[in-house]
Amino acid sequence: MLSHKQIESHLEDMENRLIRNGNKKKVDLTIDWAKDFPEEPGVYVVFENRKVVYVGETGNIRGRMKDLRDSRHHSLRRNIGRANFSTLKGYKNANSKEKFPPHIEKKVEDWLKEKIKISVLSTKLGRKELEEKIVQRYSPKYNKKGQRMSD
Repeated sequence: MLSHKQIESHLEDMENRLIRNGNKKKVDLTIDWAKDFPEEPGVYVVFENRKVVYVGETGNIRGRMKDLRDSRHHSLRRNIGRANFSTLKGYKNANSKEKFPPHIEKKVEDWLKEKIKISVLSTKLGRKELEEKIVQRYSPKYNKKGQRMSD
């Protein structure tokens, strides 16, 4: 059995690999782009201008990256739209059943492609703990407080 200190050290190592690695990928949102990600459980960190802005954990990283293509399937897209475009004419909130209006969807897509990079780490154990640790440390602006961390 691992000691508390060993567990903390392991989480710290995983966090460092996610945050400080040079393997951050630009968002493309094509099917081919999503194929570059592993079909494994893990944690992903989203960066905007080198700052941690979102953290998620998932049972399938590739599937989660595919979800980024549709505002109905990923809260990051909805949170980006809400935070950056809610004052625009014709704005209507997206939810799990309905996308943003087309002009807002386009702005969210462009934002993701121009400003966002993603780092992923495959891991079967400690995903929730790692996600919570990173959220506590960085207070990512697109992780809504009180919302279930994983999506």
